[in-house]
Amino acid sequence: MAVNYTEALQILRKVAETRSQARRRPTERVPLLDAVGRSAAQHHVSPVTTPPKDTSAMDGYALSSAATVDASPENPVIFVVKGTIAAGDKPIELANELEDGALPCVEIMTGAQFPRSTSAMPFDACVKIEDTLCDGSSAPGSEFRSRKRIAVTRPLRPNANRRLAGGDMHEGDVILPKGTVVCSRHVMALASVGITEVAVYRKLRVAIWSTGNELKEGFDGACSDTQILNSNGPYLTTALKELGVDVDYNGILRDDANGLQSALSSFAEKAYDLVITTGAVSKGKFDFIVPALEESRASVHFHGVAIRPGHPVLFASTSRDTGTVPLFGLPGNPIATAACFRFLVVPFLKHFLGQTYEKAEVAKLQQLNGSQDAFLSSPRHLDCFRHGFTRGDGYGGKIVELSGNQSPAIISQFSASNCWVHIPRGRPVEPREAVVYCYPHKPSLV
Repeated sequence: MAVNYTEALQILRKVAETRSQARRRPTERVPLLDAVGRSAAQHHVSPVTTPPKDTSAMDGYALSSAATVDASPENPVIFVVKGTIAAGDKPIELANELEDGALPCVEIMTGAQFPRSTSAMPFDACVKIEDTLCDGSSAPGSEFRSRKRIAVTRPLRPNANRRLAGGDMHEGDVILPKGTVVCSRHVMALASVGITEVAVYRKLRVAIWSTGNELKEGFDGACSDTQILNSNGPYLTTALKELGVDVDYNGILRDDANGLQSALSSFAEKAYDLVITTGAVSKGKFDFIVPALEESRASVHFHGVAIRPGHPVLFASTSRDTGTVPLFGLPGNPIATAACFRFLVVPFLKHFLGQTYEKAEVAKLQQLNGSQDAFLSSPRHLDCFRHGFTRGDGYGGKIVELSGNQSPAIISQFSASNCWVHIPRGRPVEPREAVVYCYPHKPSLV
């Protein structure tokens, strides 16, 4: 049931969309500070209008702009400071009328409400401190601040440096649309209107098992010369956690079909969205995943994809009490596991969440011997996935150098790389003509 890569993606999309429609995604409410990286399950609207009152955008003096129409350095307009309003203070109420030949003003701090005029002339503008001169009518250090006088030497437009009530958000405005991935700027907006909880979709839940009699967990550091320390389980667990997925890593299954059947029967209450196994999907004597799935009457959508590495990869659906659960059987070689995760599992999860697959960065192949060898060793009848290093070419484009050793069992060069490179089926014969597609190791997913 081998398929090419394009066909595999189409199958994954169809199964993901069917699965997503059949099962309504659960939601939950979380504290605002825990909502970052989660997907909003509903529109979140502002319960208030902000700012609720006119406030100052600057430290300065609130006054009447009409009084400054004729202001100039030669003919300054004098104002008497009648008080101070800081952010959070109740606004001062006073008559905006001449007193001893000068109109009043109020010293005002950023974010403070404008004073309220009890007369016909409003306090409708704020002049910045640095745009005023001290009139000198008050001695420096005088405690009688209400007697201080300032001079304004140029006209001030109405509403200058004034934030009008409702100038930011209105009650009922949608400030976090459904489906939006919450980030820090959304937290700022939500916090500013007093929203302390966010309705989000429950995180995806994935179960992982590694397989193989030869494997040993490396957590205690001990390993015999006939054993292999398990790297696939820890890799997949952390790769999924990087994407915000809830992961249960359930350890190693020995090479026994009954073990997988028992494992699949054990998670009915967990309501997993996906199961991933690594190893035992080829056609060897101890490759038990396919017989175990056949015994449990699972539906195998494909077994084998025309890719390298990762050709034996399997995708199936198993029937549980909680419904149909998709299952990926990934190959046992570490780099094959990583490639299948990035280019098959991640697209499936994106489709399951209703997201579009990310666009690649187009890059030119660096013309170095190791890079050319890795390119030329990629069969033209397969879609090949290679790890490498990408950088800017100095002209707004990208150059990529493929890692020299692309063996699916060699981890060191994969670990040192900074990207994946997709070399499509039917690639050019000559490396200098090649255009390849680069993807970051860590995709985005919510």
